[in-house]
Amino acid sequence: ANAQVSIILPNKTTINTTTDSKGMLIQSLTLPAGKNKINVTYIGSKTYSNTSKSHTIDVKKIT
Repeated sequence: ANAQVSIILPNKTTINTTTDSKGMLIQSLTLPAGKNKINVTYIGSKTYSNTSKSHTIDVKKIT
């Protein structure tokens, strides 16, 4: 809960945000059509280790 998380977008923009009281995070993103790799990083705490994950989001263009 209330953990600091960084999201790095394909254009190298970094979004620093915080999880809610249940440790969940919802973040709206504006990404171009195509495959977009994002990196999500949690710096850790006294209780939990740091972690980093990469995710690919495939955005489809509506025609």
